[in-house]
Amino acid sequence: MPNWSYNTIALKGKKENILKFINEGLKNSQVSEKTDIEEAFNTLLEEGKRKKTNYGFGSNSRGNSVDNPAAIEMVKGVTMRTFRPYPDDSYLTYDTTNYSEKIPEIAKEQYRKFGHIGWYDINAAYRGMGNEKFYNGESEAKGKEPWELGCLGTKWDAELNCLELNVVGDEAVITFNVDTAWSYPDHWLIWIKRTFCVNVFICAHEEGNAFNFYCEIDHEDDGKDYGDFGNMEGQPDHDDYDNDDEYYEAWSEFENDAQEKMRSEFFDYVYNCAVDAWGEFLK
Repeated sequence: MPNWSYNTIALKGKKENILKFINEGLKNSQVSEKTDIEEAFNTLLEEGKRKKTNYGFGSNSRGNSVDNPAAIEMVKGVTMRTFRPYPDDSYLTYDTTNYSEKIPEIAKEQYRKFGHIGWYDINAAYRGMGNEKFYNGESEAKGKEPWELGCLGTKWDAELNCLELNVVGDEAVITFNVDTAWSYPDHWLIWIKRTFCVNVFICAHEEGNAFNFYCEIDHEDDGKDYGDFGNMEGQPDHDDYDNDDEYYEAWSEFENDAQEKMRSEFFDYVYNCAVDAWGEFLK
């Protein structure tokens, strides 16, 4: 199983830009566009409650077999793909991640259009995993960044939890938690920032303590180098404990306290940051 990144995310911007982001999720749920931001947000939550069936990718989805390699994914609730669907339905309809050799024409077309074969590649933005078997020509995706192609930056789609909306004057902030596999969803966040002209903030902790940080995605480097606060200060030393159980109990308590402190600092940071007008040049 992958290591998990536990992320708290905040989107802050002009009310009309946050509304555009919410309506993007409603559009992909085939709900009519809303003009009131609170009505739109509540509708988004209601639509998320309707989507509770949870299928997995692979040969057992809906009774599929290796000879009929379809892939169905429907993560429950409001997810990253609620706002940014797969760029082509074939990523959901066919499991070219595991069975590309059985459906080479579909794999070839995915690579030709988007430079990624299968749900794993297009989610995590991996390339070159045997793609030369299917397509030796030039991909239309050449020269495009992963966020432009519909990549998330994580292994799987994931549900957004603890969604909250706060509106103050002509500004709004959406906050939520999302647990993602392998990494934080950097490509998805860059897409949000550049598409909707909002400030994007992330607080991320990897369960193996590979990274712990919070920051605003910088529009100049597109979030490619978030920085890292390194290992959390004051963490327990295994040599100070008589056995593994005592050490792991101390580590769990320390980790929970440290994350609560970091999230508290993160929210102070978000709400003290002014809305940046840099996004105007993208319009």
